[in-house]
Amino acid sequence: MNKKTAVALRNAAEELGVDIEVDKDYSGRGMYGDTTYAVTVSGVASLASLIAVAGRSIDSASHEQFVKDMQNLRSDNMGLS
Repeated sequence: MNKKTAVALRNAAEELGVDIEVDKDYSGRGMYGDTTYAVTVSGVASLASLIAVAGRSIDSASHEQFVKDMQNLRSDNMGLS
């Protein structure tokens, strides 16, 4: 995930009062040490709300990257199940 996308999601979370954690150095299974921005939210409903609000606020220059980031979303249970 691009930094601007992560910031837009964090700003949307502040607006909506949703808990979010932003990790700028996330490296998950199959990434072989590569890192990316990642967000942690409580569930799919919270994420959907954040995407809707962030999508409205993202500037036109960043819109294509935002859409690409949303198309490439992956979930991780962080080894909890």
